Parts: sequence; structure tokens; C-alpha cells
Amino acid sequence: MRSRHITALVAAAVLSLIGCAPSPDNCRSILPLAGDGISACTTPAGTTGCSCLSNGVAVIAEAKRDGITSWSRGRLWVDGRETTENDFSSALALATARKQVQQYSATARGYLDAAAQEAQRLREALQRRAKQK
Repeated sequence: MRSRHITALVAAAVLSLIGCAPSPDNCRSILPLAGDGISACTTPAGTTGCSCLSNGVAVIAEAKRDGITSWSRGRLWVDGRETTENDFSSALALATARKQVQQYSATARGYLDAAAQEAQRLREALQRRAKQK
């Protein structure tokens, strides 16, 4: 009975030394691209994975254990949407374009709001001027 406890204790110690999450170096090989802010994370599926940002788009790759110390790539997500290896490039391009459209729309909205405020000020100034006459 004692040998089982010792075996379990040794196994627990080995697993704690190995760690449950991939290292940043592992993540560089698991992710399909070298983006910014590479780190270990939890995937949308609730499994262990790696994440990075590419042009403001979140890329997540599931990390699957290959033996005791090595990792391989599982499923992929681009901006929260699951994709396949074959569709990864087009999914990344689509998500990047979507982000750019959102940024340009926000910028355009800002210009339109500023123009509307200026038009309102001009209208009020003209009304004051008309009352003075």
C-alpha cells in the first residue's frame, strides 16, 4: 500500500514540474503564425491553448499533448470563430478586413458627429443673427 502512495506522489511531482500549460516557446510552434502577445490561454472550447494577436485579430490554437513534454496543434479559432487549417488564411483575412471596416466606420461616425455639431452651431448662430436684425 505504501508503494502506491509513493508512486502517486512521485507522479504528481513530475506532472507539477512539467506543467499543465504550454510554454511561450511551445506556443510559437503551436500557433500557425507569429503574432504579438503570444501566451497560453483557455480556448473557446474550454481546453488548453495558445493565443496571439495579428493586426488586432485574436488567433487561438488548441494545444494537444504529444507525449509528456511535447505539444501539437489542435483546433483553430480566428476572432472567436472556429476554422480549419485549410481555411485559416482566408478566415484571418476576413477577420482583419472586418476589424478595419469597424475602425473606419468609427472614424467616419466621428467625422459625421463633428459635422453635425458644427452645422447645429452654425444654424444657432444664423438664428441669433436673424433675431438681431
